[in-house]
Amino acid sequence: MVMQRFYWIAAMSMGLLALPIITITTAKASVSVHLYELEDTNECEECDFSGASFVSRSLRKIKAKGSDFTNATLTDVDLRDADLEETLFSGSNLKGADLRDANLRDASLSGADLRGANLTGADLTGADLRAIRIDEATQLDEQDWFIWRLANDGGDNADFQDINLEHAVLGEASFQFANFTGANLGAVNLSLANLMNANLSDTYLRSATLIEADLTNADLSNAHLRKANLSGAILSNVNLLGTYLADANLSGANLAGVNLTETNLDGTVFTEADLSNADLSGLYLLGTNLMGANLTGANLVGTNLQKANLRGTQLKDVVIDETTSFSELGQLMWSLLHNGAPGQNFEDADLEDMYLAGTNLAGANFQDADLKGVVLSQANLSDANFLEANLAGADLSGANLTNANLSNAVMNSANFTDANLSGVDFSQSKLAGVSMSGVNLEGLNLEGADFSFPEGETGALRVIGIISSPLMQLPLRIEGAISPNAVSSRSDINGHRANLSEANLRFAQLANSDLQGINLLGADLSDANLEGADLSSIVDLFSNLEIFTILIDANLTRATLTNADLEEAWLAGANLSHSTLIGADLNDAILTGANLTEADLSEANLKDTDLSDADLTGATVSDKALRKAVLCNTILPDSTVSHQDCDR
Repeated sequence: MVMQRFYWIAAMSMGLLALPIITITTAKASVSVHLYELEDTNECEECDFSGASFVSRSLRKIKAKGSDFTNATLTDVDLRDADLEETLFSGSNLKGADLRDANLRDASLSGADLRGANLTGADLTGADLRAIRIDEATQLDEQDWFIWRLANDGGDNADFQDINLEHAVLGEASFQFANFTGANLGAVNLSLANLMNANLSDTYLRSATLIEADLTNADLSNAHLRKANLSGAILSNVNLLGTYLADANLSGANLAGVNLTETNLDGTVFTEADLSNADLSGLYLLGTNLMGANLTGANLVGTNLQKANLRGTQLKDVVIDETTSFSELGQLMWSLLHNGAPGQNFEDADLEDMYLAGTNLAGANFQDADLKGVVLSQANLSDANFLEANLAGADLSGANLTNANLSNAVMNSANFTDANLSGVDFSQSKLAGVSMSGVNLEGLNLEGADFSFPEGETGALRVIGIISSPLMQLPLRIEGAISPNAVSSRSDINGHRANLSEANLRFAQLANSDLQGINLLGADLSDANLEGADLSSIVDLFSNLEIFTILIDANLTRATLTNADLEEAWLAGANLSHSTLIGADLNDAILTGANLTEADLSEANLKDTDLSDADLTGATVSDKALRKAVLCNTILPDSTVSHQDCDR
C-alpha cells in the first residue's frame, strides 16, 4: 500500500494525471497505480487491470506476464508482440483486438469476447479457450482452431491416433470411446473430462492433469503418466497393464478392483485413494505414498511395502503370505487389525494416523502415546489407559470405552459419536471441538475438563444455521450449524467448541469447567454438578462473532449451578426445576419458556434475563432481582402472572 501511494504521488509530479490516456472504470487504487506504471514503462507484470478500459489504445509489445485483465474492455486494442503469458482475460472484451504474434502461453481466455480479433501467429500453448466468443471475423491459426473445437465440442468416438495435443486445455470435454493411441498428450489438461471407454494405450501423458476425470473402462496400457495428476479420478475397470505411473498423483482416486501388477508405482501418491480389492501382488512399492488409502481386501501377496507410507492405511482383510513384507509400522498395524492386542503396553508409542477400526485393545496401556488422527471406530477400548495420551482428531465413533481412563488426555476435535463412555474418567482432559452428540455420559467425571482451543487453533465451523423455536418470536441464529437452511432436527446442530447435544450428562461432575460456547441442546444434565462452571458466551477470534452456549431444552433438574457464569446463555425451554442457581450470573441469558419451579435463585444476577413464558412457581428469588428481568406471561413464585414487559 505504501508503494502504491508513492507511485500515485510520483505520477502526479510527472503530470501524468493530466493525460486522458486510459479510462479507469474501477475504484480500486491498485488498478490506478498499475495503469500508470504500464503507461510509463510499457511493463507491469502480475498487475491488476481488472475492469479497466483500454479502448483503441496501443499496447504493442507490453510486458504484462501474470497480470489480471478480468472483465477489462480491450476493444480494438493493439497487443501485437505483447508478452501476456499466464494472464487472466476471463470475461474481458477483446472485440477487434490485434493479438498477432502475442505470447499467450497458459493464459486464461475463458469467457472472453474475441469476435473480430486477430490471433494469427500468437502462441496459445496451454491457453484456456473454453467458452470464448468468436465469429467469422475471428482469425486463429489452424491448430488453435482445432483445439478450440475440441475444448468446446469434445470428440466422442473420434480417432485421434498419434495426434499432438501437448499442453491443450480440454477440461470438462467429452471423449467417450475416442482413440488416442500413440498420441502426445503431455501436460494436457483433461480435468473433469469424460474419457469413459477411451483408448489411451501407448499415449504420452507425462505431467498431464486429469483431476476428477472419468476413465471408467479406459485402456491406459503402456501409457506414460509420470508426474500426471489423477487426484479424484475414476479408474474403475481401467487397463493399467504396463502403465508408467511413477511420481503420479492419484490421491482420492477410485481404483477399486483394478489390476496394478504390471504398473510402475515408484513414488506414486495414493493418499486417501480407494484401492479396495485391487491387485498389487508382486510389486515393489518404493516410496509409494498410501497414507489414508483403503486397501481393504487388496491382494498383497509378494508385495514389498517396506518403504511405502502406510500411515492411516486401511489394511483390513488384505491378502498376504510369507513373501509379503511390511515396514515395522505396517506390520504392527496389520497385526493389531487382525489379532488385536488386549492388555498390551503401548506407553509412549507413536501410533499417529493408524487405522485400527474394530480392533480389540481392551485393557491396553496407551499412557503418553501419540494417537493423533487414529481411527479406532468400533474398537474395544474398555478399561484402556489413555492417561496424558494425545488423541487429537481421533475417530472413536462407536467404540467401547467402558471404564477407560482418559484423564489429562488431549482429545481436541475427536469424534465420540455413539461411543460407550460408561464410567470413563475425563477429568482435566482437553475436549475442544469434540463430538459427543447423543452419547450417554451419565455419572462421568468431567471435572476440570477444558473445552477451549489452544491459541491460534479453532474447530469452529463457519456456516450460520437457523433454528426455529416456538418459544421465541424470532428464529435463533447459531454459529456452527452445519446447514445454512432451517435445521429440522437437533442432531443436525454442531456446537462451536464441542457438540454435546442430546448427551446424557446426568450426575456429571462439571464443577469449575470451562463450557463457553458449548452446544448442550437437549442434553440431560439432571443432578449434574456445575458449580462455578463457565457457561457464558465467547467471541470467536477468527470470525469476531459471539458464540453462545446452547442449553435450549436441556434438562437441568436438580442441577447445581451455584456461582455459575450463564451470561448470555441460551436456556429457552430448559428444565431447571429444583436446581440450585445461588449467585449464578444470568445477565442477558435467554430463559423463555424455561421451567424454574422450586429453583433457588438466591443472589442470582437477573439483569435483562429474558423470562418470558417461564414458570417460577415456588422459586426462591428476590423481588429486586425480578424487577431487573424481562417478564412477559411469566409465572411468578406466588403463581401470579406478570405481563410487565410484554410491550418491550
